Amino acid sequence: MTFGSLSTNFLVHEQLVTVLRGFTSVGPAPATKTISLRIALAQSDKDGLVDALYSVSNPKSAKYGQYLSKVEVEAFVAPSPATQDALNARLEDSGLNATSISPAGDWIGIDILVSKANSLFDADFATFEHQSSGKQVVRTLSYSLSEALQGDVDLVHPTINFLKPFDVALPKTKRAFHEIVPKKRDEERDVTSTCGNGTIPACVHDLYQILATPATNKTNSLGVTGLFGNNAHYAFLEKFLQTYRPDMDPTTNFTVVGIDGGVNDQNGSSVSEGEADIQYTVGVATNVNVTYYFIGPDVDDDPTGGFIDEANLLLSLENPPLVLTTSYADSESGLSFDLTDSVRAAQRAGMFRGRQRRVRVDVPVHLPLRHLTQSLIPEEVWSGFFGGFLIYHPTPDHQAAVGSAYIAAHERKNAERFNASGRAFPDIAAKVDHFFVLEPDGRKRRKPDSGEHYQ
Repeated sequence: MTFGSLSTNFLVHEQLVTVLRGFTSVGPAPATKTISLRIALAQSDKDGLVDALYSVSNPKSAKYGQYLSKVEVEAFVAPSPATQDALNARLEDSGLNATSISPAGDWIGIDILVSKANSLFDADFATFEHQSSGKQVVRTLSYSLSEALQGDVDLVHPTINFLKPFDVALPKTKRAFHEIVPKKRDEERDVTSTCGNGTIPACVHDLYQILATPATNKTNSLGVTGLFGNNAHYAFLEKFLQTYRPDMDPTTNFTVVGIDGGVNDQNGSSVSEGEADIQYTVGVATNVNVTYYFIGPDVDDDPTGGFIDEANLLLSLENPPLVLTTSYADSESGLSFDLTDSVRAAQRAGMFRGRQRRVRVDVPVHLPLRHLTQSLIPEEVWSGFFGGFLIYHPTPDHQAAVGSAYIAAHERKNAERFNASGRAFPDIAAKVDHFFVLEPDGRKRRKPDSGEHYQ
């Protein structure tokens, strides 16, 4: 195997025709700037992992529910020893030290000067500015791998992928509680319904027949993804439980695990996403162990890198959460197929451990094999979320019948607007309107709920 500057036989691995909309090139990246790259190595039996996942997920299969252990999953995803040894040797020949960033060794990380990255990958790294936020990222419009390396490296990231950087409009100080005042007048509210005063835990319990009694299985666990800036305050949660779950111990809390420098600062400001996700997981899934996986500012110019690191962290655990709820999203158009496929591979490995995942559906990249949730205002779709058909991933067998019927009914009118051969999403729909969240201004907000239903 030949790597980087040791070979002049390069083949283009990924490329873009032009800069993604919303970004502008401001010139070559400084040659002496150090950038961090993640390299995904080819897994030893990727197809076998997919087949096995469908087998344990299909109620008609004899292997239904027989999830694999951590060691068994890693046997599917680990690169071959020959690939690992040869790649590491070539990196060392180039003066680079690689660090394994996944438990199976299928992801490695390197810190490298821009000048050397240009040489190793026959690339032209430049600085690009995100126009609306003013933040700058270092990317390239194409990169290559040596001819001998084809088939051993799936991708190098971040290279051609342009996603909006974290752009959280944070207030300068931590905000205080305000009284919640429903918009409807008392005489207009349906006081006989648990949803008559807005969407609160009791409403969710009734709508989806979720037991409000405490969970009896002490091993039940639920993970919540958090992104930098979306702090979840313990005091807000306590007030929320006192207000909407008076039957619960108001000191019921959650655990925080930081990723990429993530710290759930209780003295810092916040936006509503983190407060909502924690309040409605702790407040709906009664006495289920909740862990907040908080991705920090170390990946503020590469949110997908944070999700990769989160997936690999979960894969390293002997007992990962049984459910992970993720509310963050971006457009499929900003991600290459190779990146979506590699992230999907990491996350489906996690599903083998008995986990289900829910995401906001405007990130179809994050896994065609897991549950995608659409938010639904009763009797109408909320325009804040999206549905449709994926660009990269084909229709799975379990969608074939219902998908073909839907396409037959709509294709003539909207044929040019969707990929009829793609995986359809969402899988399920859930209530989204008038969720009460105790946050700095006490306002109502729209929050997709689903992850807590699986407990």
